[in-house]
Amino acid sequence: LFAGASHLSFRQYTGGTMLGMIPGMFAVIFLANRAEAVVREPSWDTVAVFAGLLFLIVLGVRFLRKSFAGTQGDEEE
Repeated sequence: LFAGASHLSFRQYTGGTMLGMIPGMFAVIFLANRAEAVVREPSWDTVAVFAGLLFLIVLGVRFLRKSFAGTQGDEEE
């Protein structure tokens, strides 16, 4: 819907969408890789890396929610 209403070309819209999806895709792929490592080779370092990555993802999602909630005027708290 936005692509039709904006003055962006299809190439710009597609490129921006792909570029914006890369960080989330990287996080999901890396998290799945670390989860597999925890199951296959459970050691303190694999569990620590998995827990740290999970913590960073949750922290990032909370930060983004708070920053976007302030821009839309919807204060959740």
